[in-house]
Amino acid sequence: MDELKQKLVISLLVCNLIFTIISITGVGYLVYKQVSRGQMMQNFPRFNGSWAPQNGNSSNQ
Repeated sequence: MDELKQKLVISLLVCNLIFTIISITGVGYLVYKQVSRGQMMQNFPRFNGSWAPQNGNSSNQ
């Protein structure tokens, strides 16, 4: 019974670790794509505006 529980916990930890790695690499890839294009600083205000459209519109006008 304890062995089964241990395997369950280990498998959950492994799944969690894999999910974390995937999310980190996904974000890292997006940032790397922006930096490699050399538009990171240009797109940053517009990127914030897309999350808060009202702020973006008021600052643009």
